[in-house]
Amino acid sequence: MHHAVPYFILSAADLLLLLWVWLRTRQSFMFILLLVYTGMVFTFEYVIMVLLGSYVYLPQVVPWRPYQDNVIGATISNVLTIPTLSVLIVMFRLRWLPVLGVTLAVCAVEWLFVRLGVYELRWWRIAYTLAALTFFFHLAKAWVDALERGFMDREKSKRLITFLSLLMAFFALAATMMFVFSLAGIRLFRAGVFPEPYHDDVVLATIDALTKACILAAVLYTTRRLLWRGLTLPLFAGLQLWLIHTDHLRIFLALPVYFALYLLCCLGVLALASQIDRRIQRYAGLD
Repeated sequence: MHHAVPYFILSAADLLLLLWVWLRTRQSFMFILLLVYTGMVFTFEYVIMVLLGSYVYLPQVVPWRPYQDNVIGATISNVLTIPTLSVLIVMFRLRWLPVLGVTLAVCAVEWLFVRLGVYELRWWRIAYTLAALTFFFHLAKAWVDALERGFMDREKSKRLITFLSLLMAFFALAATMMFVFSLAGIRLFRAGVFPEPYHDDVVLATIDALTKACILAAVLYTTRRLLWRGLTLPLFAGLQLWLIHTDHLRIFLALPVYFALYLLCCLGVLALASQIDRRIQRYAGLD
């Protein structure tokens, strides 16, 4: 059996589950929650997988680029699966026993992937997955409760959770965009941290995506004026130019073509981010 088959089966199951939740609830806000949870998982994966080398995925989708192959596996296994299950838990307000069942099912899939040889544990253990998922699924439920009702100082806490929700959703969008650029062979970041070029790329690409997400969240949270929101585009372009000038970013297209494509994608992200901002603030009662 090809290594990619279990990953394709898992991703198909995730998408079918997501479709089923949508058909049962008809609440489009679940897709925004999916992005928020994806941003959270990206943050977790960046620390334990990218920086600390906890485990390695082996889907062999792009075996000629092992680290990008690892990231693709992580995207399918964690970045798609965990947010989808979090949405399921939140939308149906599952109690502790079903949540425990979901957690154990994920641990069983992890064990199966190890047995199939499509996933390798380094210092990570399945017991850590059990603990991490227990925490994350409860955090996912508490997050939505905080968006709806706040905690302690109700108004300030709702504003804080709203901002962090925007940040995580925008981080998911920006990180996905930059990874697609790397996978397409359009650009390569150079952080100077790891000898493997694509591992090194992910280190700086993630920081770049998080920086843009912070800027975008701050601007969209504080103003609705199109001028200020639009000014994020030349700012992002300027950051790219600075990275190119300092040799932290290599571009494999003619620069005018790259920047036309880059700004077009950023414009799409900005338009989508504006809609996400409106929906989250309305959900939190801050609109």
